[in-house]
Amino acid sequence: MSSSSKRQAKTPPTIIDLDHVLIAIAQCIPVAKDVMAFLAALPASARSRPLTALYQLLQDPRRHVLATESEPLDALWPLLRLDVITPAATSLVRDAMPVIPSASAGTLSAARPSDLDALEWLELWSTKLTHYKHVEDDAVYDRSQLCSVLRQCHKLQVVDTSSAIDVPSSIAFFEAVTTPLHGARPLTITSSQPAAIFRNLLVSMPRSIRHGCGKIELIGSGMRDEDASALAAALRHTASPHGAILDFSDVRLSVQSYLALGDALTTCRRVSIELPRIRSEVFKSEAAKRHIRYRYGRTSRRLRCLVLQSPMDGA
Repeated sequence: MSSSSKRQAKTPPTIIDLDHVLIAIAQCIPVAKDVMAFLAALPASARSRPLTALYQLLQDPRRHVLATESEPLDALWPLLRLDVITPAATSLVRDAMPVIPSASAGTLSAARPSDLDALEWLELWSTKLTHYKHVEDDAVYDRSQLCSVLRQCHKLQVVDTSSAIDVPSSIAFFEAVTTPLHGARPLTITSSQPAAIFRNLLVSMPRSIRHGCGKIELIGSGMRDEDASALAAALRHTASPHGAILDFSDVRLSVQSYLALGDALTTCRRVSIELPRIRSEVFKSEAAKRHIRYRYGRTSRRLRCLVLQSPMDGA
């Protein structure tokens, strides 16, 4: 046999030899116990550093998760909750990072490696973060630096800014997580803020729409008539490049507020507002007179809703 034939006859690598394939398989397993079983079935020599670290984390969850958590294994996979890990887990979760599908962060006082400060630790996870809850605790941080980190977290799906202490902080956090690069996926924002802060959040929404934010669901503060009036004024002539939806499930609005928002959308392009369903002959009559477009449907959470639409919602 020639040397060329010998080279062609070389045994190709198996899945066990391909670390990136093993990592991809693990990331597709949604249940922590099943991931642990998969890792246990692999030869120790086949487990790379990330897979070994994950295996060690899952083997002893009570050592690696705070005692306050009743289901410690669920705090490690598939969403790693960085705010409830123990100091003993910090080096392991850092090693396991390549295989972790997603992570959530909260208090900046949470456990972290000794060689990183709180914002450096958060930034290290910026490509994995899908959930962020801002907590005002004893941690010392620079707001502008925190916002800089949040602007890098392009996979965020849920943001809770309820604990932001003032209007500038709330607006800064909101703008940091609604950049054009964040716009590719729906974003749920929880903000049980005082009325003044909540209204400022509403007024800043048109900017996020113009930057390409696709869907914003705002939960927690209960929109009132004066809030709707402020939003309607701010929304006028707003155009979305790809289509935007504002979802408000918690509202206390009069028929006139529904009409005011509908009026504002007649000047917009590719913008919709989802509100709780209203059955009002006055609304129907006035909407027809004012050429307000609307339809009845269901939200992403299957709640019945009324959808106010701009003239060009981009179908």
